[in-house]
Amino acid sequence: MFVAGKKRKLGSLGVSTSATASATTDTAGSAESSEASAVDRWYALGTENFRSKQYRNALDYYNRSVAAAKKDGIRDAKVYEARALTLYRLKEYSRAMDDAKDAIRINPHSAIAYSHMANVMAATGKPQEALEIVDRGLLTIDPQVPGYKHMQAMRESLMKKLDPSYVPQECTDSDPVARLPTDICVVAFSLLDTRSLVACRSVCRRWLALIDSNPVLWSRPCFSTSNPVSELAQQLPAYSKFGRMLRLLGDSDRVPDSALCTVLKFSREALKALVIPDAAEPSLRTLNVLFAYKRPLLENINIGRGAKLNAPVFGRVLSHCLAANVSAIHVPYSALVTDSHIATIARSVPQLRSLDISGCAGVRIRQLFRAWNATLTDSHRVTCLERLYLCDHPGIPEFLVYSCKHRHFSNLRVLHLAIRDQNVYARISSIAPLMRYFEQIDAVGVPFPSLCELNIDGIWDATTSVNRFESQHTSSLVLQSHLINVGLRRLSALNASAVGSIPLLASLQRCISTLEQFHLTRASGLSPDIMQVLAQDTAHMLLSEPLRLTSLDLSGCVGATAHSLSMVVRRCPGLVHVNLSQTAADNSVLSCLTEFVNLPDSKGLQVVILDTTDITGAAARDFAAACERRFRRLRREGYGALKSGWRLRLFDMDNCTGIGSDAVAVVRDLLSAMGTRVSATSADEDDGYEYETEEYYVVASLPYRALEKAAEVANNPNRPGARVDKYNKRVMEIKKMKRNGAQKEAGKGGGQEGNNENGDDDDGEEDDEDDEDSDYENSNDDGEDDDESKRRARAQRGGRRVAQYALIDVDTTRPMLELEGSIYLGKHDELLGTHLLFDIGADNEDGSERTRAELVGATSKTIVFDPVRLRKNKDYIL
Repeated sequence: MFVAGKKRKLGSLGVSTSATASATTDTAGSAESSEASAVDRWYALGTENFRSKQYRNALDYYNRSVAAAKKDGIRDAKVYEARALTLYRLKEYSRAMDDAKDAIRINPHSAIAYSHMANVMAATGKPQEALEIVDRGLLTIDPQVPGYKHMQAMRESLMKKLDPSYVPQECTDSDPVARLPTDICVVAFSLLDTRSLVACRSVCRRWLALIDSNPVLWSRPCFSTSNPVSELAQQLPAYSKFGRMLRLLGDSDRVPDSALCTVLKFSREALKALVIPDAAEPSLRTLNVLFAYKRPLLENINIGRGAKLNAPVFGRVLSHCLAANVSAIHVPYSALVTDSHIATIARSVPQLRSLDISGCAGVRIRQLFRAWNATLTDSHRVTCLERLYLCDHPGIPEFLVYSCKHRHFSNLRVLHLAIRDQNVYARISSIAPLMRYFEQIDAVGVPFPSLCELNIDGIWDATTSVNRFESQHTSSLVLQSHLINVGLRRLSALNASAVGSIPLLASLQRCISTLEQFHLTRASGLSPDIMQVLAQDTAHMLLSEPLRLTSLDLSGCVGATAHSLSMVVRRCPGLVHVNLSQTAADNSVLSCLTEFVNLPDSKGLQVVILDTTDITGAAARDFAAACERRFRRLRREGYGALKSGWRLRLFDMDNCTGIGSDAVAVVRDLLSAMGTRVSATSADEDDGYEYETEEYYVVASLPYRALEKAAEVANNPNRPGARVDKYNKRVMEIKKMKRNGAQKEAGKGGGQEGNNENGDDDDGEEDDEDDEDSDYENSNDDGEDDDESKRRARAQRGGRRVAQYALIDVDTTRPMLELEGSIYLGKHDELLGTHLLFDIGADNEDGSERTRAELVGATSKTIVFDPVRLRKNKDYIL
């Protein structure tokens, strides 16, 4: 509102000089605030329009804000930062770069301005210059400034854009992969099987990018995990009930089609091994991925047993994957393999090293020789094939006869001719003409002079086909063709009940000096005379020189005596796997094994099977004690599970009448530290209870503060049993004081030793207590106390009591945990990988504190426990 009138002087209004000065100052302050409010007002209007994506209006308001700031001399970097971002959105990159530079001149620590400059350079197709700007900003800006982490993320994005194989490095504190070089991480991931590799892709984006960008990790897929159960099953004979159970347990998983498709997709041209697992059914999408890439580096083709492929698809897979680099083809028990496929393989891959056509009845042996005969280029007419598997093939007799006539496969080093299915003999035809042809052959020497491994399981078996002349002629062909010759290292002949003593002795004398693995089961022809000849064979080696055997299986050989078995075992100090079940083995054999365990330079026994033998409980206890001492010695020397990895994995003494329940309990306690599976049926148990023990390393997930509450309950003076613990602790303190006093008096001189000869009864009781205490100390001086007792003793010295716990039914689907009176119900959960468990609480042997962690085991499972309350079942009637 304006009022008309004349201007009057301030003096006429009676205003003093001081009042005039103060009025002038207030006017100037209001002017500056109005100017600053104008800059902020235009800036706020520009921000409002920018948020509503009206970039032209926002640019107009930001221009007014910049003009007002320049007019009034206000230096504010945020105005230039906002206008630079607006110009970047409008794709006016040169003006946006100028504004970002002006913002940096005003505020050199502006992370937003550096980010705008980097975005402009990246948008103009200059990612390297953008990366240099970001690096310069990271060196200039304080890490505490807002926007610093955004610049770090921008740098990782630019590095990924420049190098697709680059792995982001943020959050390296919790990720060990991020702290290692890429090549070392690739080597670490290459040691995993395919199942674990697929699981690792789900950990984080960093692992996903690293695994997917390295086709070498997928080049050799391995769908069979390193399961200790399946490894143990391979050491047991085929007819063992325990072995069949373990095989079913280890082979229960099936590989999903998605995993196979992932392998074929990410391996691309780097695929070196095509593996189609057993009973797999590849989908059309998986097959398309397989045929989408050429596989020039392919070396191994493995189509598992029972893989669901039709004939056209099978032929296309072979024709697509066959290359000059292929060295191994395994298509066992496939009805799709025919003579034409064998001819294609021989023609396309002349340098093939390994071929598995076990159970492929569609392949004729005559065509096998003809196919490779057409590709022979060597002057000796010999193929490059070194490993041939013909198990359960009806052409085994034909192969033996032709091998004596034609030396096409004389370079074989591994030959498997096992017959596990006796119905194969029903498919053998024209055996009589073949035998007449064999009699007319002028065979010179052995057909396979370089043979190192021979498997003839079931060929000498006469239990299911006694009257079949095919079986009799096939077993005689093995002896007449001289398959078992000098230089053989591994021989497996399970169920050899049809072989005689004389041919068996003639065959074994050729190779006993070089054998490392000898499996001959249920051989009735293995007499004590043969065993003594083998043990005292001076034709090939000196009597003092030991045999090279590391795996010995003579189970079911009832003709061998205990003395002959002990003589053979005594000459094999390097044994690792021993199976003498259902034989006459007694304590002399077990004492030899005990001596081998005590040897400091021995490999150490891992599997010992003495089922249905004449061993006694005392010998079993001595053997278990020797194994326990060896295990603890290796752990003390630092060669525990981390280096040597030795432990007794299986000790089977079922149906041994000389072993009682007390001996079984002692053996279980001695071998519990190394997690040995003990299988034993005590002789004095009517119900035939089978004792099996295995040490469990449990990773338990407990509720919040469960351990703290248990510790509080354990150290509560009013808990039940606290008075008893207090009394026992006081008794130990009194004994310690008396022992220290006796030692001081004994150190003063020997003249006072006879002063207490006429002491009273109380002194005698004290002496008895001291003697008992000294005996207790001497029993613990040998350093064989378990880690649990040491941990409890150290906790008692510290004045605190260790919380008591008990795991119940941990090997079932619903385990339970009792922790100081509280009950927890758990459920199993698979971990991502293998967790190593270290012990940092165990004392050294001299009683000092341990300064380094000690590896005690590994686990791949965890148990999640939740508290429960047990209530009495009113409906239950005893």
